Amino acid sequence: MMPAPERNTLTWTEKYLIYAQDKTENLSLLDCVFLAEYVVPDDEMMGASKVVLRNASNETIATYDDNDLFGLTNGYRYIRKSRSYNKPADLERDVPPDTQFSWIIERGAKTIALSPICIGGPERATAIPSPAPLKLSQGGRPVAPDAIDPGEDLAVEFPAMGAGVAWPGSDWRDLNLLLLDDQFGRVLYTGGAPGAESGFLDGEATGAIIPAGTLHGGGEFVLFISQVRFVDSNESHGVRQVAANSYAIELPILTIGEAPAAEPGLIPRRSDHRFSRKVQATDRLQPWPSFAERIA
Repeated sequence: MMPAPERNTLTWTEKYLIYAQDKTENLSLLDCVFLAEYVVPDDEMMGASKVVLRNASNETIATYDDNDLFGLTNGYRYIRKSRSYNKPADLERDVPPDTQFSWIIERGAKTIALSPICIGGPERATAIPSPAPLKLSQGGRPVAPDAIDPGEDLAVEFPAMGAGVAWPGSDWRDLNLLLLDDQFGRVLYTGGAPGAESGFLDGEATGAIIPAGTLHGGGEFVLFISQVRFVDSNESHGVRQVAANSYAIELPILTIGEAPAAEPGLIPRRSDHRFSRKVQATDRLQPWPSFAERIA
């Protein structure tokens, strides 16, 4: 996910399917996820606050505080917790689209209850876009993911979702979040969010260009896309809240040519946003596994 540019505190709840794409454009389902994030600007700390997420039965399913593992993106720190399911039907059964979630902010003796957010929005319907494989080309010609020339622009094609509904009071609406990272977990390209240097890839977009020189020769990289459909949003006590239904695809790519000299001290790892492993089902959502890998 990526937070809104106005530097609000943000809550984010999401139904999320994750796929791996191979070089023959086959998609394999890796995980079916319910996740929830609490997001604050990186120069702010939660301090004495504790944040609680409750389901429609008023059961606490996650808590958040400054001791939690977190990721960083665009000047924000986000605490992500999740639960895995074996197949979409299991996710749908456990988190039906009419489920409402409530975030509670506890600051000492003061408790702030935010307005509920519905995982299926006003329509009470699951709206995860249909996945389709990414298509790559260079110089107007299709290119295999294991034969990318780092000296040429890389065109990435994906299906349009449609314009979608804008968040009230913001420039945001359904989007394609496109990221490219190297084998050391460094994000080299980011597209998708309003105000992003590489442009806003809204739901009507069908492609993006990763400029020549972004990649180096002889390297291993992963191209990641998440097609994000926003189904519900509100603002409560100054906190922006959203619910999303989305999927992601991870496509490993290799570049031709000579690899540069190895940089000392770098250790191969996944980027924070990437899939690592399924999260064991418990009564509480668990920390996103890639965060733990980073500090291990």
